[in-house]
Amino acid sequence: MNTKFGKFIENKLFYVFFWIVLLGAACYAGIRTNLLIAGADKTGHPVIAVLVSIVLILASGIALSLRSLTPAIRRFKRISGVYISFFLYYVLLFIPGSLACLIPAIQPYRTRLIAAAAVISIAVTVYGYIHAGALKTVRYPVTLGSGETSYHVVLLSDLHLGVFVDSGHIRKTVDIINRIRPDVVFLAGDILDVDDSILTDPEQLNRISALFRQIKTRDGMFAVLGNHDPDPDNPRFRTFLKESGITLLYNEARELPEVNVIGRARLAGDTDLRTPLNRLMEQTNPGKPVIVVDHDPQGIREAVCEKADLVLCGHTHKGQFFPMTLLTKYANGTQYFYGHMEFGKTHGIISAGTGYFTMPIRIGTDSEIVDIPIRLPS
Repeated sequence: MNTKFGKFIENKLFYVFFWIVLLGAACYAGIRTNLLIAGADKTGHPVIAVLVSIVLILASGIALSLRSLTPAIRRFKRISGVYISFFLYYVLLFIPGSLACLIPAIQPYRTRLIAAAAVISIAVTVYGYIHAGALKTVRYPVTLGSGETSYHVVLLSDLHLGVFVDSGHIRKTVDIINRIRPDVVFLAGDILDVDDSILTDPEQLNRISALFRQIKTRDGMFAVLGNHDPDPDNPRFRTFLKESGITLLYNEARELPEVNVIGRARLAGDTDLRTPLNRLMEQTNPGKPVIVVDHDPQGIREAVCEKADLVLCGHTHKGQFFPMTLLTKYANGTQYFYGHMEFGKTHGIISAGTGYFTMPIRIGTDSEIVDIPIRLPS
């Protein structure tokens, strides 16, 4: 993210800021809910209300930070993620509603407003949770020449395998990919969830690997790392990729029958380890188009300068849920947020992600598989 706001979001201090704001919102919601329900002539129990709100937020935060993935902890994490989702929407609705209650004419309806905020937040969260598990296929035809030969690519990104995205989601993904019948599949990073906890669950990993091996392609399946993936030399991660039939491209160029593909190192956290793209371009066959797979859309700028033909990215999730959709678009800039863009000779495609993370909802976005039929030069 090259904008100032984007750099702030990627800074670790943002997460501290996020939880401070969340705790502040919990205090406000606890006090105001108590006062509105108690009425002007009663004191209620504001301390208890605030403590309950804070304990729920802290418990959810602790649950989401646990690295183990036993069945009990998995359930705890799922409940916590859903609760945080509900709480954010409740606060967004409750704050304007509580301020409206300062108007005397609305005072008699204060309990109805609180109930409405809670009911709507529950409904939105349930919808977002169910919708996140649905998969949509997005198709972007790309013309790189006037030849008769076509090349079929499927792009996956941001699977975030772990608490919320498990073998059930991957089974649906594999079924759709095999119906598309691509020549090659690319995974544009963030294969694992933020804490790599799924690496402690060999049974789940084995189920997912078995599903990935069912994907039928001519040229195979290739992946790059995202900012949430473990180091490339992590032995458990390496074993998982090998058993899944996934080839990791880390600062590497590979020639396929119809195209060149370049896999880049992740951008966030190890910028110094990224091989300059011009050096990787020198390793490609100049008679074939170049496809660059790079987790972060920031890398598109460099690919445009080096005249790559196609850049495949993820990372943004398209914001995943409203209102983060608006904030993420502002942080990345319109051209590096989502969809298919053309930058002169270079095509850029940014996926909203095949999976989702932390807050298991999608509002205003879809979990997607990107189908890219490419017309090649003669």
